[in-house]
Amino acid sequence: MRYTPGPWKVSINSVGQRWVESGEENIALCIGENEQATANARLIAAAPDLVEALDQLQRNLSKAWPRGDRSGFEQALLDTIDQALAKCNCREGLDASA
Repeated sequence: MRYTPGPWKVSINSVGQRWVESGEENIALCIGENEQATANARLIAAAPDLVEALDQLQRNLSKAWPRGDRSGFEQALLDTIDQALAKCNCREGLDASA
């Protein structure tokens, strides 16, 4: 299943709740009326952009560093990107044709 398309933004309602939303759709509510709740909401709101950036980085690095010619650092970096994308199950949400 694909996640709700971005952009996502943070809004604060009349009672001080931090909502992450996309258009008219609510994505998440961050409980609390403090800096930590605001920071959490901003991190969640950045998720679609972060996923797209990681996917693009991985595609570009995979082309620049062909399998079999990668240093330990290069492979570790690509593995870390793979793990981050797998953790959010974003692989199936990305454009398979890219």
